[in-house]
Amino acid sequence: MPKLAKLNPKVCDLALALEEFLLARQADVLAQRTLDDYRWHVGKFLETCQNTTTYEAVRKATIRYFSQPASPGYRNIKLKYLKAFFNWCVAQGYLPANPAQGIRKAKEDLQSPPMPKSKLPHRNPPHSFKHRILRSLDFLGFETNWPFGFTTDC
Repeated sequence: MPKLAKLNPKVCDLALALEEFLLARQADVLAQRTLDDYRWHVGKFLETCQNTTTYEAVRKATIRYFSQPASPGYRNIKLKYLKAFFNWCVAQGYLPANPAQGIRKAKEDLQSPPMPKSKLPHRNPPHSFKHRILRSLDFLGFETNWPFGFTTDC
């Protein structure tokens, strides 16, 4: 069950909290790339909510940030980094609750789009019926280079 935030509690400077968060994560021996990703994603969010002093303002900025168009995969990445940062802020007492709590992950289409038939290579599988017939005819000594394009090297 999510925690209820008090009405208009003051929040600390989230930019300073981000620097402390990054130091804490660095102490946890996270990879430099991960630290850079935290700095990038949380920093981009903080650019959109400058001068917010109340939890309610941060919550509204979070909802507004995630309502901007983005691909489902990118939206989920942003959500993952922000939720981790906000959870840390709550644990440290910098925020009364996680402003990203309740924002669900976007559904990702994990299947790649089907390749059009025109792009598929035009070859018969080695065990197709046509391939076996042509190989049999070739084995028996019949000419299989007929004018309509059948060959044994399908």
